[in-house]
Amino acid sequence: KVPEKHKEQFAQIKTICSSDRGYCNLRRLVRAAELPAVLPLEISLQELIFIGKSTEKVGDREILNVSLSLRLLERVKNIQMYQQYPYTDIQENGAVQRMLLEEFSKLKEITEEQIWDMSTEVKCADERDKTRIC
Repeated sequence: KVPEKHKEQFAQIKTICSSDRGYCNLRRLVRAAELPAVLPLEISLQELIFIGKSTEKVGDREILNVSLSLRLLERVKNIQMYQQYPYTDIQENGAVQRMLLEEFSKLKEITEEQIWDMSTEVKCADERDKTRIC
């Protein structure tokens, strides 16, 4: 049996990490936190890919979507902000370093096609999540 205290903590984490509205709860907390709080890279990249498609086809012409372009600029500035922080007071953690090296070594064998398949699977899962919410 899971103690009530842990159930409450899990519910809070689930709310924070929810993908609803583009991870807005997580984004809000990261913006409010002191550096070096960093938004997970996959969320930043997902955002850049979506916003990067800032042109729209109108008839036979492509026009620039100014509001999406401004959002792209804002997101790039946010990512650049993390490069300004010195990160000098971070302590080494051998266990975390070993875990990361193990995970990165697994990625050496993944092909471009496998990455495409995984991204397509995640995209489909995101779409299913959106339809459940709406």
